[in-house]
Amino acid sequence: MLAGIDEIALASRSFGARGYIGSTYNFMAPLYYKMFDAFDNGDFSNAKICN
Repeated sequence: MLAGIDEIALASRSFGARGYIGSTYNFMAPLYYKMFDAFDNGDFSNAKICN
């Protein structure tokens, strides 16, 4: 599933999104990688802080 709204990237992850289309993903990739890694490892508190 693809998600396209940057502001709901973390929420869409919980619904199964694994691909993202948006402008901030291009220049903020390290932040999104950190956020998604925390989320995927069950560390929801840190995932929300990254966001």
